Amino acid sequence: MPPRKVLRAPREPDSFDACMDAGVDQEERGERFAFGAKAQRHYGQALLWYERAADFEPASVDARYNAARIHYTLGTQFFMPPESHESLVQACRLYIHALELAPIPDGGIPSATTLDVLSNGGYALYALAELVDNFGCTDSFEACQALTAPVVDAATLSMAMPVPLYVAAAHWFEQVALGQRMVLEASSMPTAMPPSPSKTGAQQSEFSSSLVTPASLVETWNDQIKCGLDLLPHACNIPTLDRWVASLQSLIELAQSYVHALPNGFGASQSLPRAYDRQVALLQQAYIEVQLTQVQRATEWDVWPTNEGWQALEAAVLGQAQMALQTPPAAQSLTSVRLGTDSEARVEQVEAAVEDLCALGNHAHALARLRIDYLLRGDRDSAARAWELGTCAAKCMLAALAPFEAPESRSAPTLAPKNLSAWVAPHTPAPTPFNASTQISRTRASMYGELSSISLTRAHNALAQVLDVVQSNQTKLLDNARIYARRALADDGLMWVHQVSVCPATDDTLVFGRALTHAIPDGGWESLQRDLTLLVGCARAVWLRGTCCDDPSAEAELYALAGAFWSLQHTSTLYRNAATNEALRACLAEDTFSVPTEAQFWTEVWWPSVTAARFAGLSVSVERL
Repeated sequence: MPPRKVLRAPREPDSFDACMDAGVDQEERGERFAFGAKAQRHYGQALLWYERAADFEPASVDARYNAARIHYTLGTQFFMPPESHESLVQACRLYIHALELAPIPDGGIPSATTLDVLSNGGYALYALAELVDNFGCTDSFEACQALTAPVVDAATLSMAMPVPLYVAAAHWFEQVALGQRMVLEASSMPTAMPPSPSKTGAQQSEFSSSLVTPASLVETWNDQIKCGLDLLPHACNIPTLDRWVASLQSLIELAQSYVHALPNGFGASQSLPRAYDRQVALLQQAYIEVQLTQVQRATEWDVWPTNEGWQALEAAVLGQAQMALQTPPAAQSLTSVRLGTDSEARVEQVEAAVEDLCALGNHAHALARLRIDYLLRGDRDSAARAWELGTCAAKCMLAALAPFEAPESRSAPTLAPKNLSAWVAPHTPAPTPFNASTQISRTRASMYGELSSISLTRAHNALAQVLDVVQSNQTKLLDNARIYARRALADDGLMWVHQVSVCPATDDTLVFGRALTHAIPDGGWESLQRDLTLLVGCARAVWLRGTCCDDPSAEAELYALAGAFWSLQHTSTLYRNAATNEALRACLAEDTFSVPTEAQFWTEVWWPSVTAARFAGLSVSVERL
């Protein structure tokens, strides 16, 4: 009888190269799964191997760079606050350490490695700034200050977070752009000077293999502009706002002068297919975004634009929207089966068209809200402009939504155990939480949520009092707002909230059972924020429809939404930490209240009901408001 083979455990990596290879293998496995617990587990293993590789070679840039990338992925796609804060802070620290190991040469051309570290470090700082912008610093304030102190001045560092983070991210992108421009200028002048010994060999080969192109340079400028745009809402006074706007306009002019100086077709020929034209198109849109954001912030101090400037901005948005709507993307073009060698190019074109339509729709909607605010100050001429802009916003968003519509209805009711379709104790045993939404359905959910908000803006009572077209269509617009809001919840995996029944009268704390099985959709903290935003948006649509149309069924629907909101907070610390009064105000900050009692509804009815120790329904009937 042959001897039995002894199974040996796989040998663990015991060198720098072996650890790096193991990390790359685990990272690739995580990329294949993309979302979910399996992907997160592989990314976590990759991080461990990269950290062990750094222990073997403390001077290695690659080990810290790769570990930083994994921290960034976990912090943006998997973790929730405050873990996402910790992961992004660590990513930024590792990028700073990697940059110390691969510094920018004084007066010399940066290596491809240095440019990669700078670029990804900028993205990590920007992601951390966005997170802090939405959820606050939690316990990371001192860490954020330490990250930004080396690159921002004392005056900026003294400002409230996330201002220093946005400024620091913009600084990193500025360094990337300077380095990329040096590489491009050197590559176009090969005889300008012979390479010094420090720029030969492996480092010289890095330049030739690095994807530094005109498109990547313009993209970096666009990233820097995006940081500046997100700064504008945090301006504390008009002089600060004007200074930041002037800086942004100078940056846009710098980028445009570079684009105009290139020979026709040169930028596109030296870049990846379609990349250059796309980045130039985004650069052209940036000037409108700067103007609009400036106007929005200034009007909060009751500083309104001149009539000529305002009309020019509106005309620019309406003109671009009209051009985009002439050739809208085909329906179902991103959900139907795609065949052919040019399918990738067609998908990129559709996605770019959708991005443009969403941006133009948001711009038109923002301008419509501003016109309604001005109407409420007595300018009756603003009513017609608000209606035109609101109609434009709806058309743009519907055109952007069309490619994401499914070829056929594929959704099926999600069945839950019978005992979880009622109010139960918070610790009742339940199946593993799940969410049936997909990446495409969640994109649709965001668009439906915006369409609901646009319909409510178009149905504003101030417009109905001035325009016959609004008065005659107000009920239909409010109906549409509710329909869009319900579709948004369904596509986000929250259809069950409409099944919430009346909570039994008891002294015990109960939650609606389906909240125990609801999982936050894939996508990190942005998915958590979308859940809460869509729930509040649906409640707003239902309440306004019930108030303006005198619909008695609205009270039961509002009860269900409030019960779901309350239950999610009491079954998940993530929802409880995110669903703050400040978060509610942020959800409603952009909306102009349609009826005088809306503010009273949120502060005296909704918020007390969803934060009570035990859920007892709405604290006042809809009719009383």
